[in-house]
Amino acid sequence: MVKKYIGVDIGSETIRVVSLSLVKGVPVFINASERQAVTAADRSQALNEMLGEVAFGDRVAAALSTVGSYCRRLEFPFSEARKIDPAVALEMGTQLPTSDELVCDFLAPRSNGDIFTVSAAAVKRDAVLDILSLFTEAGQPLHLLDLSPFGYVAALAETIVDGVLGVVTDEVTVVQIKAGQVVSFLTMPRRSQDSGEHLAAVIQRYYRTLAKAGGNQAEIFLIGAGAGDELCRALRDKGLAPRYPPLLIDKQPMAPAMLPAAALALRAALPGNIRCFNFLKGDLAPKNEWVGLRLRLIVMAALVGLTVIFAVTGAYLNYGHQQKRAAMLKAETIAIFRQTFPDIHIIVDVPSQMRTNLAALREKARLLGVGKSRSALNVLRELSVRIPRNLSVDIREIVYEDGQLHIKGSTSSFEAINRLSQALAASPLFQQPQIADAKMGLAGGRVDFSMTVKNSAEDSQ
Repeated sequence: MVKKYIGVDIGSETIRVVSLSLVKGVPVFINASERQAVTAADRSQALNEMLGEVAFGDRVAAALSTVGSYCRRLEFPFSEARKIDPAVALEMGTQLPTSDELVCDFLAPRSNGDIFTVSAAAVKRDAVLDILSLFTEAGQPLHLLDLSPFGYVAALAETIVDGVLGVVTDEVTVVQIKAGQVVSFLTMPRRSQDSGEHLAAVIQRYYRTLAKAGGNQAEIFLIGAGAGDELCRALRDKGLAPRYPPLLIDKQPMAPAMLPAAALALRAALPGNIRCFNFLKGDLAPKNEWVGLRLRLIVMAALVGLTVIFAVTGAYLNYGHQQKRAAMLKAETIAIFRQTFPDIHIIVDVPSQMRTNLAALREKARLLGVGKSRSALNVLRELSVRIPRNLSVDIREIVYEDGQLHIKGSTSSFEAINRLSQALAASPLFQQPQIADAKMGLAGGRVDFSMTVKNSAEDSQ
């Protein structure tokens, strides 16, 4: 049976599906369809009917919107994916101004001397779950979940090596591309009442910002339901020469509205050695991939078992050789420890010291706001948000320990202290504050106070 690669473009009111197969390694589009679907029930039914029976080995790809996502360029002194993956999650968690649970992924690192630059992205876990629930309710699998426009650019890398890509769907995104990779992009929501002239003005403004920085006239490509003849005419009137990526179905150019789904089908057909975003990872990975992982783990366990048997036999036959091997392993362990903790020079018990230092790192991460536990940064942020903007408060000292905030400061009146106490009590993170002291300052005109705010019972650790 011929393997199919299927791209699903999920809009606010329309679902579009394009599938292709590889003929002697060349992608050939075999089907393209679209269906109006506004309600959740309509979307589920439409998706089920349009995908039909997805055979074993077929690959289905979709993409998340850039709205609500976060993209960063990070630098690391290593290029191994197994090291970058946890490091990206840690860096993104500390840099981003959000308390939402995120799913992070990254593209292939690029070398810059001894430093490797990594394009990373984080999306809200709830957004991933919303897409997954749609496919689950439809009884259909989803294997790849990329990020627009990165998935489109990766899929169209052979067509658009250098230039600008305009994606006009439920949002308008203009992407600068160099060497088949996203350099930068600008995006904004698209309103239903936006005319072709208005969209052309937006794209022209973004185009000038992205494409003319180096003084070169970059070629511009358009995809999406809003990239029709009206928009093309408006862009030509503004001196641009837009084109559509030359994707054919039945020897005819594919309609602009179907091009995002077609690009996702090409994304699904990319070889596994080309690293792209896929936010279906960990417990969000497709079940069939977990089955494959289980089989691999069983094979690995069998190999480990055989290795242990051979090691025991070797130890029985040649104890001296095993002693030498143990010494080598100890040396490797110490080397790994030194590489991980280069500031520690005295090594006595590697496992014990490793556990102690990892515990210290976890505590530091907790205080910096990494993970789900309450952090000092989150508590201070809540305090800042809850203080009324029209209230004059000078805070001189804040101490956060044992689940309590101790605050000292001054304000304009005793009534202002009561307002501050009531504002903090309204927070789900705090109990009713206790005013320990309040008195008129020596200089007059200001009231000095001290207050204790405890964690709420629900959020106390």
